[in-house]
Order: sequence, then C-alpha cells, then structure tokens
Amino acid sequence: MKHATSLEVFMGGEHVGTLVADTKGKIWFAYGKEWSAHGFGLSPMRPFSPAFAGALDTSAFKSKNDHFDGLHGVFNDSLPDGWGLLLMDRVLEEKLAWERHAITPLDRLSYIGGRAMGALEYRPAMAFDESSEEPVLSSLAEAALSVQEGSAGKILESLRIQGGSPGGASPKVTVALNKDGTRCMSGFSSIPADFDHWIVKFRAEKHDPPCIGRIEKAYAEMASQAGITMPEARLVTVRVRGKPEKSGVADCDEMLRRAHDAVSGWPSVAEAHGVAKRLANDYGRRMRNGRLRKELDSLYAVRNTRAGRKGPESGPTI
Repeated sequence: MKHATSLEVFMGGEHVGTLVADTKGKIWFAYGKEWSAHGFGLSPMRPFSPAFAGALDTSAFKSKNDHFDGLHGVFNDSLPDGWGLLLMDRVLEEKLAWERHAITPLDRLSYIGGRAMGALEYRPAMAFDESSEEPVLSSLAEAALSVQEGSAGKILESLRIQGGSPGGASPKVTVALNKDGTRCMSGFSSIPADFDHWIVKFRAEKHDPPCIGRIEKAYAEMASQAGITMPEARLVTVRVRGKPEKSGVADCDEMLRRAHDAVSGWPSVAEAHGVAKRLANDYGRRMRNGRLRKELDSLYAVRNTRAGRKGPESGPTI
C-alpha cells in the first residue's frame, strides 16, 4: 500500500474539500465548489472562513505553522491522542511494515477514515480485512494490556477497529452495549434499538493505580452532586487474564450534546467543596474498612452519544 498524498474530506455524506501533500511534503487544503457556495467555514479562523460574509474561497492554502506536522489544526482534531496513536503505529507496522517516522498526517487520516470522533470523514480510507465477530470487552481489555506491555504479538482486529479513534492517553474503546451490558458490538455501524453507544476506558498500566476506575467514578458522582450535568457513567465487570475487573462506561452521545449546553445554576465554590469533601471522606472510610480493597482493578466507561452519524505562496491545483 502506498502512502496517502491526497484525501477527500466529507461531512454527513457531503463533499467538503480536498487535502493534498505536495512534493515537499507540505499539506494544502481547498474547499470544493459546492461546499464553498452553500457550506460553512470549518474553522472561524482565516483562511477557513472569510473576513466578511460571502462564499468560501476555493483557493488552496496550507497551515500557518508546523505544530501538527504541517496539518491544519481542524483536521488534526480528527486524530486520536497518545493511546490511539500508539495503537495506530503498531497496526501500520504490523500490516504494512511502516516505521513510525515514515507515517504522514495524511496516512493517519486515511487510517481513521470514517471512524473519527468528530463529524469529518476522510476518503479513501485504508482498507484492511475486518473480522465479522462481535467484540468482547474482556478480550479488548486483555489486548489493550498487551499493547501497553509492548507485546510483539498480533493486534486483536476488534481492538484496531474499536480502539483507534478515542482521544486521551489512557486505553479506550468505542463500542455499543445492550441495556444490561451483557452484549457488546461495534459502534461504527447501525445498532439495534436496545443498544447504546459507550466509551469504555481501561487502566493505563504504567500510570494508573488499580482503583482508577472507582476514583473516576467517584469524581463523576462528586461533579453530579455539585450541580454539574454529567453523562451517565457506570462500572462494568469483565475478566482480564482470569481476574474480574470493573470497567467504567460513559454515555458518549450525552457527553457531546451537553458540551454544547449553556452552563447554568453553578453552586458556590464552598458548596462544591463541601460535597467533594463529604464524598471523599465516605470513599476513604470504605477503603479503610476494606469494602473497596476487596474489589480488583476497575475500568471506567462513559456512554457514547456521538455515534451513528463526525508574494504569497501559491498552492497546488486541487
């Protein structure tokens, strides 16, 4: 497979524009004619948006800096963070024998394709043989642990699909779970009515304590009791290498929807501090009397509400 030198950008099935890498590796973007006529600027900053009302400029332009290896910031937002990039590098090395330094930003966008956490899609997407088997949380957790440990073994196919797009440094997967959490399936296709989209967060082996899932769940409860609107979150139990672990899940669609809501009715700092202190004391008592110590490693999951839908130098001719 050749490295990507050109990608088409789509949003909701509509063509937005084109990304092209020139012979020097510089990345340029230009809006498509139809999108420039009736669409909107992908960023409020120029040259993505005009200084005054009117049609978008269809001239090609590159990023103003090299903060993201020359990729425009709005497109870099489609890429994952530490965990997703680690997994991506491992997969591309395994399947294509590409070393990390040779992977370009357009390669990474092509790898993500239509699985980005935002509204943008990139075509053509890299094509790999995909398993039709339903993902299993315990298998995903074990595979994530193996990747963190630096295992040279083959990457679990379902981990490549479900775990490649979420942001953050800790291992995560985006999946669909049924109402009682007993069945898991891919969240990147249509799902039955009794399933919801969730982000499942695993423990970072080198940095997180064994109880990190419970800690994050406690903070979510503290925030909720302090008056902050929070997405649904829970701990779910899976077996990892023969041991039961509690995995946290959180509602993704709800997270994105509430990110756009206006914040109102904030409690005072003293009230929020009081709630946090009472909850912390309660968890401390439970830890000291052994009720929490008897629980093994926990993973945190958040319900995923996103899915289903995501002289000036002249540029190349696009």
